[in-house]
Amino acid sequence: MESKANIKPVNSSPIDVEISQSAPRTIHPVLSRIGIRGLRFLGWKIRGRFVDQPKIIVVVAPHSSNWDWIIGVFGLWALELRFRYLIKKQAMIWPLSLIIRRTGGIPIDRSRPVGIVDQLVDEFNVSDKLWYAITPEGTRKSVSRWKNGFLRVAYEAKVPVVPVSIDYPSRQICIGDPFDLCGEIDTDLDNIRQYFVPFSGRI
Repeated sequence: MESKANIKPVNSSPIDVEISQSAPRTIHPVLSRIGIRGLRFLGWKIRGRFVDQPKIIVVVAPHSSNWDWIIGVFGLWALELRFRYLIKKQAMIWPLSLIIRRTGGIPIDRSRPVGIVDQLVDEFNVSDKLWYAITPEGTRKSVSRWKNGFLRVAYEAKVPVVPVSIDYPSRQICIGDPFDLCGEIDTDLDNIRQYFVPFSGRI
């Protein structure tokens, strides 16, 4: 049985999200207020419903700007959710690195990505609750093909893949239903990419 997030949406609230009991949470009223005010100041809203699963991979797209991270942090604080996410090690500059680590950021060396899939699978296998956010483009630049590592993790760890779209024209972050994966990596990747076609990044 699902329950509404602690934040009660009203007309002026940027939040209208259902969060299940199985979601990993970080309850911090002060940060929650900062997140809500940050979203309201920037004019962003978050809409949708998270699936009732203790372990999921959240695919976030399109990713085209550093502003995506700022908006995402406000969203995490506002919803009081605990996520893990990968970020290039070059971004780990003090004092920004303090916020990155506190919001679940894991620095990686993109020039040496060997073993990341196995590492994430192991994390899922040993965790009771784990929500991982992945940007499949792997960079803010436009790319012709998305990285498929998150699908390999989903297959091996047997966790659902949930889309979260960032749409700058409407200034909305929308949470979708889990993808119906067929297990064929090219087909699943193409279907997931097609889902995000209607949404536009900042750049």
